[in-house]
Amino acid sequence: MVNRRVLVLLIVVALAVILSLFRGISTGAIPGPEGTRSIAAGILAAGKSAANGNPDGARPAVDRPQPRNFLLVGWDGADRRRVEQAMAAGDLPVISSLAQGGSFVPIEIRGATDSAAGWAQALTGYDPDITGVYSNSQVQPIPKEYTLFERLRTHSGAKDFAAAAVISVDHPLLSEMPLMQLPRLKPGSRPGIVDRMIDDILAGYGLNFGRLYFDVRDSVDIYVSGFGDDPAALAREAGFLDRYEGRPFFIFFHILAPDHWGHNNGEDSPEYYNALVGADKVTGALVDKLKEQGIYDQTLVYVTADHGFDEGQKTHDNAPYVFLATNDVLAAESGDRADIAPTILDRMGVDLAAIDPPLSGHSLLRADEPPAE
Repeated sequence: MVNRRVLVLLIVVALAVILSLFRGISTGAIPGPEGTRSIAAGILAAGKSAANGNPDGARPAVDRPQPRNFLLVGWDGADRRRVEQAMAAGDLPVISSLAQGGSFVPIEIRGATDSAAGWAQALTGYDPDITGVYSNSQVQPIPKEYTLFERLRTHSGAKDFAAAAVISVDHPLLSEMPLMQLPRLKPGSRPGIVDRMIDDILAGYGLNFGRLYFDVRDSVDIYVSGFGDDPAALAREAGFLDRYEGRPFFIFFHILAPDHWGHNNGEDSPEYYNALVGADKVTGALVDKLKEQGIYDQTLVYVTADHGFDEGQKTHDNAPYVFLATNDVLAAESGDRADIAPTILDRMGVDLAAIDPPLSGHSLLRADEPPAE
C-alpha cells in the first residue's frame, strides 16, 4: 500500500506541473481557510521604543540576573476575565503561585483576536504589517530570524542551546491546507523528508497555505503531542523536558483545551472553566518537572494567551482580554500582545534597540527596582 505521505507528494507534484502551465500565478502567500486555528511562533513589529517610553532610549540600570532557561506556556483562548474568576475561586493554584512570587498583569490585544495573529505577535513582537500574519484567514510564513526561537538561539551563542515547541494540535509547520490535509505526525515526532519536500515544492510556487512557521522549521525542534484538548494526557508530556536536561533552553508549550471547549460549549460553560483548570494542571506538571531537574530557580515561566472569548459566546471576534502570569517579579507592566516577545528578549539580555526591523512591542520589565520583600 502506498505510503500516505508519498501519495500526498505525488499529488503535490502533479498540481505543481498543472500550475506551471498557467502564467500569472501569484507568488504571494495564499491565505488559509477562515476559522483555521494555527499555532505559532512569531510576534509583530511597527516601531515602539524599546525603552518603555524613555525619549532618549536609556533605561535606569536595574540588577537583572539573566535566567538560564525560559518556558513560555500558551493557554489557547484563555479569557482573562474567566481566568481571574477561577483564580479568585482558588481553582488555578499554579498560576496563582507564579503570580504571588512574580506578577500577573493584564494584556490587551491590538489586531485580530484569533490564534494565527495572536501567536505570531506573541512569538515575534511584530505587528502584521511586518510578519504578514493578519488573521487566521490572512497569513503567510513569518520571515526568517523574526521569532523568539531564532533570536534567542543566536543571542545565546551556546552550541547546546535548545529552542523547542510542543504543540497540542496537528502540523504546526503546515497548519490546515484548503486543498488537502496532510497526514498527521505521530505524537512526539518531527516532520520527515517527504513532508519537507512537499513544503519546498509548494513554497516554490508561492503556495504557502498559511503555514506560519515554514521558515522556522530548521531553527527549532517542533514536537506535535497529538493529544489535542486532553489536558491529562498533555500533562504527561512534561517528560519531554528530559530531552534538554543540562542544556539552556527556550521552550514554547501550547495548550489547546480552553479554545476547543470555548468553541464547543461557550466561554461561560462548565467545560470551558474546567479547561482552564486543566491548563493550570498541565502548567503545574511542567513546573514540577523543572523542580525535579533542579532548574526551576534558573528558569522563568511565562503563561499567556493568544485571545479571549466573546462574553457568553462560542466566538472570539472581539476578545482582546488576555494576561501574563509569571514568576518574574520584573515583568510588572501591563501591555499588549506584541509586548510578550520584547519582554522575553529583554529579560534574556538582548539589546532591543539593535533589532532590525524595530519591534512593534516593547518590554514590560519594570524600570525601577522591585519593592523589598
